[in-house]
Amino acid sequence: MKAAFSKLFTKKNIFRLLIALFSVVFLVSAGFLADYIIGSVKQKQQFNELSNMLQQGQQQTGNNQNSVSGSDSVDYTIVIHPKTGETMKILTEYAPIFTLNPDLIGWIKVNNTIIDYPVMQTPDWENYYLKRDFYGTYSKHGTIYVTETADVKAPSDNMTIYGHKMNDGTMFADLLKYKDQEFFKQNPTITFNTIYDYREYQILSVFVIVATEDTYFPYYTFVDGDAHQFEDYVKKCKALSIYDTGIDAVDGDKLITLSTCDHVIKNGRFVIVAKQIK
Repeated sequence: MKAAFSKLFTKKNIFRLLIALFSVVFLVSAGFLADYIIGSVKQKQQFNELSNMLQQGQQQTGNNQNSVSGSDSVDYTIVIHPKTGETMKILTEYAPIFTLNPDLIGWIKVNNTIIDYPVMQTPDWENYYLKRDFYGTYSKHGTIYVTETADVKAPSDNMTIYGHKMNDGTMFADLLKYKDQEFFKQNPTITFNTIYDYREYQILSVFVIVATEDTYFPYYTFVDGDAHQFEDYVKKCKALSIYDTGIDAVDGDKLITLSTCDHVIKNGRFVIVAKQIK
């Protein structure tokens, strides 16, 4: 028995076992990598198709970012929300995309980044698009989405918009360019058009924070509040900012808070807060 055991664990056999083990690890890792790459390509293609659809709609209707919401120059379409039965008046350029998925609530674009994506919202399902693509299929990339408690149409005092920081540079990864103050100076605004109107926001704070349930500043929970709560939120955001943007906000202003991961610290989040100027 001892001889058989010794024969089994010769240097040659141990070497073979190690080779087999490393091969399995390599194949599994390669599988994960291939899955990630395929998912990345699929996601990019999906968003490109949606972006082309939006551009075609804009060309056909003549709608543009500089149009005044509600004016005769803006083309609207009446639609029936398939989930709620609500009669809705939305920008015609978004109607074809809304037909594909009525969770569409708008579109976000940041100059000199690849951020040019549809934005979703599911009031009855928290974080639904965290790991789903535009069509609701599982995806590591997820889709940009607004917190379920915010009122996009009104809008709420603050709407938190989430997106992953993907290693392929997609989704909200490019937000981290705003760590560079010079980049901010050249790109101080963010476009977040809803399906109802056109909106532009000016950045007032850029910061990194640990996101845990017991964090001293749960930035992601503020949606609506009184004047004191609004001013306290803005004050804390500006105090955390990694540089002075020179921009402030007062009660009555409307904010968006963009949130993504930042692995410089454990459970880190990179956050941008901006106020509506248009």
